[in-house]
Amino acid sequence: MLLRFVSIMKLSLLPTILIGAQLAACASTAAANSSAGSWSLDQYCQPWGRVQFIAGPSGAKLNSNKLNVLMHPTQPTRAYNPQRSIYCDLSSGSSRSKLSFATTPGQAVKGTTGNVLNLKATQYWCGGFNNAGKMLYTNEFWVTNDLRLPAFANDKYSKICGLPPGLGTPLKVVRHFGDVRDPSHKQTIFLDTYKATPTTITAAMLTAPTGYKKADEIEVIMGDELDELSALAGRKR
Repeated sequence: MLLRFVSIMKLSLLPTILIGAQLAACASTAAANSSAGSWSLDQYCQPWGRVQFIAGPSGAKLNSNKLNVLMHPTQPTRAYNPQRSIYCDLSSGSSRSKLSFATTPGQAVKGTTGNVLNLKATQYWCGGFNNAGKMLYTNEFWVTNDLRLPAFANDKYSKICGLPPGLGTPLKVVRHFGDVRDPSHKQTIFLDTYKATPTTITAAMLTAPTGYKKADEIEVIMGDELDELSALAGRKR
């Protein structure tokens, strides 16, 4: 009789045990879903044309025909110019212009919320200042946190786009020249995203190319533009 009672108790506890296991599995899945993901973003970026931003917990990479950038959680951000086979470590400020981007340097103003490419996005505004403190233009940019990309990837990519860190993954950047309240003011799309795809980051994706020589940051970043400017100035490089 005792044996039968124990067997009945085991059977009665089984659904509770199964429910507990399912809840634990759900919690585990939820924790996994809330952790950093790995995505590939197909974008247009004004300086380099079509680009691909690949990012995950192990690292991130920006691919284009003119410039490739490797981003790691703890290592310096390194840029490679495939047309010249030269590279450099990106400094805290660009040797090209040393712009500080914000409404007041280091700050951003939150705007509205909406959707970019079916992703929940938040709009921000910030200015682009030169060393003399003059604001050259205003950035309207949209970021998302739906992709759950790691903070280091978001922040390093934001920096490349001239945006403040800590806000999310850049999806769209519009640069406004003049008074943004004037309907006839000039503006240009600096960054736009047209596709987002879950991906798997492999070691090969984050492996640095070989045979590149170290060069000045401005030469690596500007590439052919530097030759064009030199030609206009009547100089040969």
